[in-house]
Amino acid sequence: MVKKELALASIGVVAAGVLLAGCSAKAPAAGDNADTQSESSSNSSSSSNNSGENVSNEMKFPTASEDTGVYADGTYSVTGNYGEHAASTMEVSLTLGDGTINDVTVTPTNTSAISQRYSKAFVKQIEDVIVGKELKDLKLDTVAGASWTTEAFNTALVNIRGDASAAAVAQ
Repeated sequence: MVKKELALASIGVVAAGVLLAGCSAKAPAAGDNADTQSESSSNSSSSSNNSGENVSNEMKFPTASEDTGVYADGTYSVTGNYGEHAASTMEVSLTLGDGTINDVTVTPTNTSAISQRYSKAFVKQIEDVIVGKELKDLKLDTVAGASWTTEAFNTALVNIRGDASAAAVAQ
């Protein structure tokens, strides 16, 4: 009987140690989650970080003008914030000709190393992904594993479509 109690006590000590070791994992600092994988939604998306807490992709972009589907040629730019606490900034500039994207420049500003890594990978690939494509109805899937950066870029596209539509109406 004493051996059985001793064995059970030993198992309990080991189990408690394993549980406590899991609790000691360092949680990422605020803003370090700007590109954790997430499910897309129109204004924000959520995911869990390593500590199990939910973080969301908060986006702050200008209100978009109406998209008529007809776009004036030219260069259009928009700047907005995204990521946890909208801590990251993205400036997107597109040059359009006959409704087709001829050039793109994306300038992200991030404070965390994780966000910087994802946004740099996004910037490296975005030109190959969208130049030569029609602006109308363009919506990207995740580029370079940067789900929140891609979501912010898609929001910028909505704004640019509205601006290019307004310019076409004004002509």
